[in-house]
Amino acid sequence: MDTDIYNNMVKRTVLYTVGLWFTLFSLWVFWSYYSYWEFSRIQEKKDLLLALSEDIGDLEKEWMLLNEFKSNWKKVAKEEKNLLSIIEVLDEEFFKNHFSNDTDSMYADFIDKKIKQVQEKESSEEYAKLEEISSTVLPSYIDSTIDIDWEEAFSELHFINYVERIMQTFNLEYTGDLWIGDILPIEEKGTTLNKNKNSKKTESLVNRIFYIPLSFTVSWSKWSIMDFIYFIENVWRVESSEGMLKVVESDFFEKSEDFSRSSRTILEWDIAKTWYNIFLNQIADIENIVFEEYVYEKRNGDEAGEFLKNIRKVPQGLEKYEIDITLNFYVKGLSEYKISKKYEEIAQSLIAYKANVSQAEKQLNAMKTSEKTPENYIILKRLVIYESYIKSVEEALKKQNTLETDKVYSDILNMLEVERKILADLQLVTNITKTNIVVDEEDTNNN
Repeated sequence: MDTDIYNNMVKRTVLYTVGLWFTLFSLWVFWSYYSYWEFSRIQEKKDLLLALSEDIGDLEKEWMLLNEFKSNWKKVAKEEKNLLSIIEVLDEEFFKNHFSNDTDSMYADFIDKKIKQVQEKESSEEYAKLEEISSTVLPSYIDSTIDIDWEEAFSELHFINYVERIMQTFNLEYTGDLWIGDILPIEEKGTTLNKNKNSKKTESLVNRIFYIPLSFTVSWSKWSIMDFIYFIENVWRVESSEGMLKVVESDFFEKSEDFSRSSRTILEWDIAKTWYNIFLNQIADIENIVFEEYVYEKRNGDEAGEFLKNIRKVPQGLEKYEIDITLNFYVKGLSEYKISKKYEEIAQSLIAYKANVSQAEKQLNAMKTSEKTPENYIILKRLVIYESYIKSVEEALKKQNTLETDKVYSDILNMLEVERKILADLQLVTNITKTNIVVDEEDTNNN
């Protein structure tokens, strides 16, 4: 064989071998490099999975920290203004006392137990008494234009009625205007921000306490004046015992020979039950009081240190007396969740008539042309409008949480008015067609 040919064959074999080994080596390097990073990536995922597993374990057992809780719930609450406000004021101590699991059970079981405890407390007699005290002593204020029999609602009409009852109870004559001029918010450090209740600048009443100032002149006997002042000074006295509120009781207004009371004094129009407490009424206090002259004049036979007893003695107790006084009556803002709940109740009540309206429309349309009167066409037109309005209420209900409070109030009034008209027209259609259109009798009676 030719030497050159042989040498060329050897060279090619060597080159092929080197190339093959270089290719295999490159593939091995690439595979090793890829395997290393793939292994690292898998290890990172494994570490992350282990960390998440530990976090889940911690959550299942102990739940999360306050800042994590607030951050996550703000995302969930979104436009739920009531939830957001609650989350905002949630503090470390409250969170620790009520949301931290220090038991051996899992957190889900811990929360289930908490829910049952709350439900049991809400259905207890003690809680009912607490609600009664809260709603009576510090009622929720709502503008009289929206006085629709809400629980705990205290309107201008209620306010005037309450003040007049006090005057009648103590047989007082008065001069002055008994209406709400201003609702003033109680600010920190004793400062107040004067705002008229009808002002567009008035802030939401939610989660705040307000007072209603009232100035007038009262006159009658010293006896009656002192009883009136004693009542105002003590009506707001509430003490807390073991987490429960209790209005302080006194025998001052009980039947008494010392105070010349032939019977127990109760607030006008109240019922004198055995457990009755006259001081279980709306919070009020005296901001300013002016006496024309010193109210008490010492007489023979007066007992030392017995001012109230002495001043009620005849004839001094019956002497005419007059004072100028400014009282502050306290109310709280109506909670947003209650407004929201009432809105939903009224909206759902209106939506429930959707099928009735549709049925009434079909009944009228089914009548022969010769049987229809101009009134029928007018009612039919209104039924079409009702259908459209109910549809708009269904849409509004979906985005209720985005509505401003004033808009919610306005919608509530509109819905109540439309519901009243629907009931009236459904009854007319029933009379015209002689066909039974299902209408809630209770709602009909209420309207």
